Amino acid sequence: MRNIAIIGLAIGGLSGCVVYEKDHKADSYDEGYDDLDNEENPLDEDDTSVDEKPSLVLGFHPDQAEQGESFIGYITVDEGDLDLSLVEELNFYGDIDVQDFDVRGDDEIIVSVSVHEDAVTGPIDVLLDMGGNDVVWFEGALTVYEAGSGNSCDDAEDPVDDDTDDDPVEDPDDSGGDDGNTGDDDTTGCE
Repeated sequence: MRNIAIIGLAIGGLSGCVVYEKDHKADSYDEGYDDLDNEENPLDEDDTSVDEKPSLVLGFHPDQAEQGESFIGYITVDEGDLDLSLVEELNFYGDIDVQDFDVRGDDEIIVSVSVHEDAVTGPIDVLLDMGGNDVVWFEGALTVYEAGSGNSCDDAEDPVDDDTDDDPVEDPDDSGGDDGNTGDDDTTGCE
């Protein structure tokens, strides 16, 4: 028993932290780095030579959907310069499945989306994989609401509202909705 106690104290005493000291020739923290290639700190607040990236604003329509909805939406470049024809993959970060997508020129992507029945509500981000190491993060592209909340993709405001009906034949069953459709031929793609 005595041997166990001696061994326990020896092991306990040897497991401490060892601190190594090094003589510093500098009087302050900043002076110790003067000999590192004499390069300026790239994070220096006075340095205005850092190139800022141009502003990029992407749009997603419809920008809202309810749990359980499936719809066809589109991604556009609202401001800035981005060639959407380079997109190889779309990833929605949330309870959303991308059924398919098609690039239409350099400024629009059509995407077929299904929101899970039990999807977590809130904003959904999208990652556009441009191939190689290039990606674009589209924060808050879509907001998911609870089913039956009145925020379905049908209720989303169309950013291109020209108040014209492209169908030359008048629909006798037209309910007089704001988009001129009865819901059977909805142009937003909501199902």
